[in-house]
Amino acid sequence: MGSAGERWELLGGRAAAELAAAREQLHCAAQVVASVPRSLASPLPDWSHSAYTWDDSLRAMVSAALPGRGPFRVALRPADLRVLVLPAGGDEPLAELAAGGRSLDELFSWLAERAAELTGAPLARPLAEAEEYPPPPCGAGGLLDAGDSSALAELARYYVAASAALGAVSASRDDASPLRLWPHHLDLATLLVLDPGLDPEEARSVGVGMQPGDEGYPEPYFYVTPWPYPPAASLPVLAGGGRWHTEGWMGALLLGSDLEAAPTAAAQASQLDAFLRSAVGAALGLLDA
Repeated sequence: MGSAGERWELLGGRAAAELAAAREQLHCAAQVVASVPRSLASPLPDWSHSAYTWDDSLRAMVSAALPGRGPFRVALRPADLRVLVLPAGGDEPLAELAAGGRSLDELFSWLAERAAELTGAPLARPLAEAEEYPPPPCGAGGLLDAGDSSALAELARYYVAASAALGAVSASRDDASPLRLWPHHLDLATLLVLDPGLDPEEARSVGVGMQPGDEGYPEPYFYVTPWPYPPAASLPVLAGGGRWHTEGWMGALLLGSDLEAAPTAAAQASQLDAFLRSAVGAALGLLDA
């Protein structure tokens, strides 16, 4: 497993506990932008056709290439809540829009117009919120708010850190899935598939990811989740300040507030590396893998 140190940007410019409101706005915009690949990409059973990847050079969550007269991608830049339409093979935007101050309906309409221009025909079905995703917290008709720029910039730094650290995990193992950013929860994650070919509900696996916050933990956290869940009594001590969550779901986690307490970028990267090595090793051991 490699180290994220070379790409690490110091976390804590804005406290992890103060990011929830900005994360909700990002969640709204991310789900709307993901409606384009949901509508245009060939559906896949695991819904990865609607997932993003993280692009460090753009500092944005970016879709896979979508079919059109010229293949294109859609992207969302967290730091300023800006929507980008990009050519499949380049980073110079074909179109862009500041999502702040706009309603979800306005954003849906703008994306539908751009998609129709690039595909050469109106969409076969309108862009809309996906029923399987939780409803955007800003609600229908609400305006997206990009005003808390320091909080949005901090969320972007978490994705940069996660891309480096989790990318190292994914690259180090043949059983790891590609690193994907899922719009329904906003987590950036890889999955270690220990029993390929078996039903996912029965196969052993280990999820390794970064969640920018949720109802249970309003601050960002890194997690390692073994499946099936092992007995709580058998959980080992974790390195790097990690702890076990056992209510509702089971997994090792490292809170952003614990990570940002480290004084330097190098110390933060080292702490996360220690946590991931310890937690992944513990999860594999609990699953007898």
